[in-house]
Amino acid sequence: MKKIKKSRDFYESLKIRGLEIEQELNRKIHDFMNKKELIQQASLNSAKFANRVRQLQEKMETVSSVWDFPTKREVADLAKSQVRLEEKIDRFEDMISQLLTSPHSTGHTQVEASIPVVQGLSKQDKKQRLRRLFQTILDKHTATLNQRENSNEG
Repeated sequence: MKKIKKSRDFYESLKIRGLEIEQELNRKIHDFMNKKELIQQASLNSAKFANRVRQLQEKMETVSSVWDFPTKREVADLAKSQVRLEEKIDRFEDMISQLLTSPHSTGHTQVEASIPVVQGLSKQDKKQRLRRLFQTILDKHTATLNQRENSNEG
């Protein structure tokens, strides 16, 4: 029984001493980090480091143009452009869907007949079919404008 009590006391005192040391170390770290000189030095070093990173980026862009591979910035720009393009296609799909479900859509049977079914198709197939649809709509619109011009001239 004494052994168990002794081991509990040992672990309890070890736990207490560990907490005291942890608190002391945290205080020392906190005091060290709050020194004005340290903050100023870190600020100076970070400015130098940022300048060095910019120089490396410029050198990488030079090397990439020589070896003809894209830079990180070019890849990021391309990704942003792709996202914007996909968003525009989604908006066009929504607009077409709204046009087709509007009460006035029944008067445009030729356009409606040329609209492809896009459910269950791959994204590439959807894009190709939408391009054809846009071309059909553009052709119909151009024909209507030409017809109006001819009727205004006559």
